[in-house]
Amino acid sequence: MKVLIVFYKDLEKNKEEILNLMKKNYKLIKRKLGIDNIYASITEEFLEIFYLFPEICLINNTRGTLNFGLYKGLRKLKGDDILVVDAGKSFSEGKFEKVPMGDLPSILMDKEKWAGLAYIPMREMYYFIRSLEENFDKCITEAFETLKKSYGINFVKSFIS
Repeated sequence: MKVLIVFYKDLEKNKEEILNLMKKNYKLIKRKLGIDNIYASITEEFLEIFYLFPEICLINNTRGTLNFGLYKGLRKLKGDDILVVDAGKSFSEGKFEKVPMGDLPSILMDKEKWAGLAYIPMREMYYFIRSLEENFDKCITEAFETLKKSYGINFVKSFIS
């Protein structure tokens, strides 16, 4: 399994806070999943990631939206199962354990909002990429709904609390 951390333009206004959060998230991800499995989709504003974490493979998020960064990352990593991490949310072992990682795509929710973690299995990758193409400017939850409506692929929605 690979980890894709997605940076996007909405995070740029709290850049220092996001970089500090990334340092904490990176330690936990590295310990939990290994250093060879971490990728980041970044905007131009977050080029410091290259200097702070030279071992992370970077992918250019040219449009600067969450879904487009996710799309670019998934296109590069489509040969593996992917754990998607929102760079603006904290990653914890508790959250990690609540995301079911099986045959179905899954998303972790906090009430009705995305909690920053999602899992996309390799088997459903092509269809999820196609559903992202229809939802570049929308929320990631819309891409999951499109996956279900357009392709008939169910997904698991788990909640933090």
